[in-house]
Amino acid sequence: MPSANLTPRSDTVVRRILDAAAEIFAREGYAGARMDEIARVAQVNKAMLYYHVGDKTALYEQVLHSALQRNRAIIQDAIDHETTGERKLQALITTITELATTTPHLPRLMLRELACGGTEIPDAVVSDMAAIFTMLRTILADGQATERFRHSNPLMVHLMIVGGIMVMTSGASLGDRVAAQAGIPEVAEGLVSAEAMARQMCDTFLHGILRQKENA
Repeated sequence: MPSANLTPRSDTVVRRILDAAAEIFAREGYAGARMDEIARVAQVNKAMLYYHVGDKTALYEQVLHSALQRNRAIIQDAIDHETTGERKLQALITTITELATTTPHLPRLMLRELACGGTEIPDAVVSDMAAIFTMLRTILADGQATERFRHSNPLMVHLMIVGGIMVMTSGASLGDRVAAQAGIPEVAEGLVSAEAMARQMCDTFLHGILRQKENA
């Protein structure tokens, strides 16, 4: 089990281990990742790795749980600073996009899990994912209650937003190649920056869920 009494120095070691593990889990997947390699990249010996974070299963859970807990707090703070449903939805999409581009290992990790049916995702991590989904569901429900948003399936909207962001951030270089091969490089323009991606996502989803005013 991980040590409960972390000193500032040991906390730095844990952060280094988690960063190394995130990189290797994203590249190799849970099954392919090796604790020896994680220890090497983190510049700790294997005994120290097990002392601070436990076995591979515990380490995998800690990598995902710590990242999603941090993201969850940042997303909630961004939403809380807005007052309208449209602005809250924009804040959620923009913040998730920024987080995906600044922590690129997490989208790749989650895409690997989705491709495998999520079999290795621990229950604590599912709870983190559900909490982020609940933020979006609340925004949509409030917008529907005030008749600003059309009724929509919140889980489907959530998967389209989060899945789209993960694919765009993880597949930007491939998108550039496909667009270039098709002779229209401007198609990949939306994959250039987090700001451009978020702007496109916000525009698409707001036009999709905003209730249209009926003609008089």
